[in-house]
Amino acid sequence: MPSSLSRANEIFGVGLIGVYDFGTMSPFTMIDTTVVIFTVVTTAIAFARSLIVRSLYAALSGCIEIKIAVTPHYLLFVIIPLSVEFIDLHKLYVFYVYLNLTVALVPGLAILTLTISKLLHNEFRSVKYIYIIGISCFMGFALSLPLTVMPINKLNGLMIGHKFSSLYLGGFKALIVMWMYGVKKFSADIQFWLGFKPTVYWRTVWMLLPVTFCVLIVNKINELSKLNDLQQQILAIVWVGFSFLIVAVFQIKTIARYILQSNLLGILRSSTKYGPIDPDDRKRRKCFDETITSRQCRHNCIMLSEKFECNHLPLIFKRQSKTSNESSLRHIFDAGATRNRPSSVVDISYNNYN
Repeated sequence: MPSSLSRANEIFGVGLIGVYDFGTMSPFTMIDTTVVIFTVVTTAIAFARSLIVRSLYAALSGCIEIKIAVTPHYLLFVIIPLSVEFIDLHKLYVFYVYLNLTVALVPGLAILTLTISKLLHNEFRSVKYIYIIGISCFMGFALSLPLTVMPINKLNGLMIGHKFSSLYLGGFKALIVMWMYGVKKFSADIQFWLGFKPTVYWRTVWMLLPVTFCVLIVNKINELSKLNDLQQQILAIVWVGFSFLIVAVFQIKTIARYILQSNLLGILRSSTKYGPIDPDDRKRRKCFDETITSRQCRHNCIMLSEKFECNHLPLIFKRQSKTSNESSLRHIFDAGATRNRPSSVVDISYNNYN
C-alpha cells in the first residue's frame, strides 16, 4: 500500500494553497495561478532530479564499468543512492534530498499553521492575527524539540499515531463533504467555478473516498496491534488522544450553542455564509442550474439554441401571470390603439428574433 495514501493532509493540502494566497482575487485566477505554481515547482524538481542522477551516473561510470546490456537499467536507481557516499558528488545528492523535503513539507506546514491560527483567531478576536501565528510557530518548534533527541526506534509508535490521526481527520472531512454535503452539490460547486461538470469517474472516486479512508484506518489499527513494545503503543494512543482533544476544543463552543438552542441538527447544517466570498457570487450559486452550462436538457431534447434550454415551448416560454381575459386567444385578432397587443405568441416571436 503506497505510503502517500496514509497522509491525508497532503492529499487535501494542494488545493488549499491558493485559498490563502489568492483569496482576494478572482476564483478563476486563484485556481489557474495555483495550478501554474504547482506545475512549475513539480517540473523543476523532476528536471533537477534527472540532472543529478545523470551527473551521479557519469561519476559512477568513471570508476565502475556498468554494462547496460546485461544489467537492467532500473537497478541504477538502487545502486546510485547506495554508492553516493563514496563519490565526491554526494553533497549534490544530499542537497537535492533536503530541497525536495523542504518543497514537500513547507506547503503542508504553512496550511496547518494558517488553519490553526484561523481557528484560534475566531475564538480570540481581540488578539492580532500575526501574534497568533508567531505563538503557534513557537509552540510547534518547542514541542518538536524533544522528538529530535529521541532514538529513531522509539519514534515508530509515534509515527503510527500521527498517520492514524491524519487518516481519521481526513476520513471524517471526506465523510462530511462527500456523504453529508453530497457529491452532487460538490460537483455543482466545481461546475459553478470552473464551468464544466466532473465526469462519472471522479464522482465515483469521491463517493468511495470515505470507504478508502476507513480501510486505511483499519490497516493502521492492525499495524498498531502488532507492535511488541508496549511503550510504542502508549505513545501512539497518546498522540491520537491528543489529536481528538485538540479537535474537540474547537468544536465545543459550537456544539454547546446548538445544545442550548435545543437544535442538535443545526450542527450538521452549513453556515449561511458558506460559499463564495462575494455576496453576489453566493446568491448566484444558490440560484445556479447545472443545465445552463452543460447544455443538457432535462427532457432529453435536442438543443437548438443557446438562448432556450429545450423545445418544450409551454415549459420554456413563461411570462408573468395575466388575467383570463388578457390571455384569451380572441385578443390576437382584436385591433387596438397601440401596436402592442396582449398576445404571448407575438411577444415570443419578437423576443426570439431580438
